Amino acid sequence: MYLAAVAAVAVYAAEWLRPAAILATTAVVSLLWRARPNYGVASGLPPGSLQPLPVRPWSDAEFYAKQARRYGDIFKMSQFGRPMVCVLGLERANRLLLEHDDQLVAPPLAFSRFIEGGYLRYLPEQSHTQYRRIFRTLFHSQVLTNAEPRLASVFRDALRAMADESARAGEVVVKPAFMRMMFAAWSELFYGIDATHPDFPRLIGLFKIIDARKARWSSRRRVGAALADIGSILRQRAEVLAAVEAPSACFLVELSRTDPAALADRTILGNLIYIMHITWGDVTGLLLWVFRMLTDHPESRERLARERSRQLATGIVLETLRLEQSESRYRRTLSDLELDGFRIPKGWLVRMCIRESHRDEKVFPNPFVFDPDRFAGRPFKRGEYAPFGAFRLACIGEDLTKAVAGIFALELASGFTWQMVEDGPAQVSSWVHNAPNPRLSVRMTSRPVVA
Repeated sequence: MYLAAVAAVAVYAAEWLRPAAILATTAVVSLLWRARPNYGVASGLPPGSLQPLPVRPWSDAEFYAKQARRYGDIFKMSQFGRPMVCVLGLERANRLLLEHDDQLVAPPLAFSRFIEGGYLRYLPEQSHTQYRRIFRTLFHSQVLTNAEPRLASVFRDALRAMADESARAGEVVVKPAFMRMMFAAWSELFYGIDATHPDFPRLIGLFKIIDARKARWSSRRRVGAALADIGSILRQRAEVLAAVEAPSACFLVELSRTDPAALADRTILGNLIYIMHITWGDVTGLLLWVFRMLTDHPESRERLARERSRQLATGIVLETLRLEQSESRYRRTLSDLELDGFRIPKGWLVRMCIRESHRDEKVFPNPFVFDPDRFAGRPFKRGEYAPFGAFRLACIGEDLTKAVAGIFALELASGFTWQMVEDGPAQVSSWVHNAPNPRLSVRMTSRPVVA
């Protein structure tokens, strides 16, 4: 684009080349000056380069760890041109959150504008407290216990379909199969709509329209119409299911039974839709990493198949979260802040480096070793292990996510075995998580049924 602009000026307005060159040179010199690691250190800024558009954070999973080794556990950099301070060490990050909660806000993502009032994480503190209580109660109800047999069945059927495809084609690509599996599981858990329901294909199409990954470029009118259609489906489904005298096996029914007026609240309804959508992507990513960990560590896979232990399955999930999937938490400063002698200016981003903090050998001996047993009987404080965040904006679906991932791990290991066919380096996914390579494919078979 820059070269095209220069060529256009040269052809149509050559007299502007000299002032344009002066401006460009001035801009380059300014950027290079700011990119010096010692820039601003004398005035209290942390060390580190403010290079405007670094690409290595998106291509090198160890980038932040390398920067910390070079500059220390508090350093500065840029992200998409915005200056940012990175913080390693959960105790240090939690202290920053606790002491400056009113001056740190979660930067809202673009899809939040489609929800009346906004997405739960980005709501003002007073309304956030109100709506958080509603969803926290919902996600800690008996719904998951009631739905567990159906979820296990969804996982089992999807994995069996993968084994069948592998038998026909010689291999099966893992990611698309997992995306389909989790959408079916989440649609059933959240809304009581299984893959055989007439509204299921329509729901898939509507969720493609409201896709949060495309929100920055999406039409508000088109997304609004899709959300209205989803809302209509959910209200009709709630009426049907609420009339059945049975324990609630989906969040939609539990919500409508607890508060019959809840679905008329557009903030609640919009969040129920988008929480399902966002967590669909996040939990799929976690299950992909669980699958990859059990691929790389067959001894843990075979042990889980033998023992069929829920405790071991949970340990595998927790160790996976320690090593992968939970990378960071972001905040934006509303005023100048101080942390361990360094100044964080107003308007800067703050990145709490969770993944790197979880590899602290003082907390986790042999931190790069996959060891599910490190969680057996050893509680970890939020200042040591926090894959779901901490304090006011901690994820309210922590217990739900761990339980569902544990159910999946048990179904996977006890019912199937597999060998890797193709793979590649981990990549940043469209959900902005470090993820197994999308080319990952395996040869999968069902285990013989033991009488």
